[in-house]
Amino acid sequence: MNPDPSSLNEASDKVRLFFILMSAVLIIGIAASYFAGRAALDAIARIREFDAAIEAIQDLRSTIQDAETGQRGYLLTHRANYLAPYEEAIATIHQRLQAAQKLAKAGLLEEKQVSELGKSINAKIEELRKTVSLVQSGRIPAAMEIVRSDKGERTMESIRTIIAEIVSVQENGR
Repeated sequence: MNPDPSSLNEASDKVRLFFILMSAVLIIGIAASYFAGRAALDAIARIREFDAAIEAIQDLRSTIQDAETGQRGYLLTHRANYLAPYEEAIATIHQRLQAAQKLAKAGLLEEKQVSELGKSINAKIEELRKTVSLVQSGRIPAAMEIVRSDKGERTMESIRTIIAEIVSVQENGR
């Protein structure tokens, strides 16, 4: 008995339709996997950017503290070897601040906070330079008067507060 050609065509059409549907499901699955993987990679890249921004801000804070530590050592001892870390930090601070400003322009940090941070850092650098300069010129009482005014301490506290706010925003923005 020979099968009916119309039933063979009908069976062939069903098999063809099955393979077409399975191919479509496979293509959709591959596309969904690709887009999910792409989204995961994008999220990882964004987290790395946030981490880099936090690291840049923390490096800036560390550099400012290095400058302050060197200045304090020089004011207490009047020994020039304490100026090496101070001078190195002063030379680096502006580069690190510029890096933070670039991150702000790229949208990774809030520009207003970075601007406030820049103002406080510039004020702190001015206070550090002034006291070191006064000691170098033999005007130690004038330098100590600036230190006793606590203006530098208040400026440093402002810097710490702004940096803490920036880091908090970054960590919550992940």
